[in-house]
Amino acid sequence: GSRKPALELANALLPIYMAFSLYFAGFLLPLPQVPQGWQWYTYINPLRWAFTSWLLEQYEGTDFVVIDGQTVLDYYGGVDESLALNCFYLFLFPLVFVILALLALSFIQHGSR
Repeated sequence: GSRKPALELANALLPIYMAFSLYFAGFLLPLPQVPQGWQWYTYINPLRWAFTSWLLEQYEGTDFVVIDGQTVLDYYGGVDESLALNCFYLFLFPLVFVILALLALSFIQHGSR
């Protein structure tokens, strides 16, 4: 059978996933402030790469000060980031998910005969 057979269960789990994704994307909690044990999650979170790409596009090369004398990129942890690398990761995520979905469709039996 399916791991999540009920659409209601999937709809109930989606807000939990989105809350974690938004929290660790770097917007609600800046990347330098993410606890050490949760750093790994920021790397597999596509929202992090999208938010950092937007920050780089908007604020790279500017001296706009946000708080305590830090620039926007310093505060959110995007100083050492590359826009090209962030965009590459954003294009990689859908590709990986499509491959995983095709593998799941090929190897997981959902019907009974």
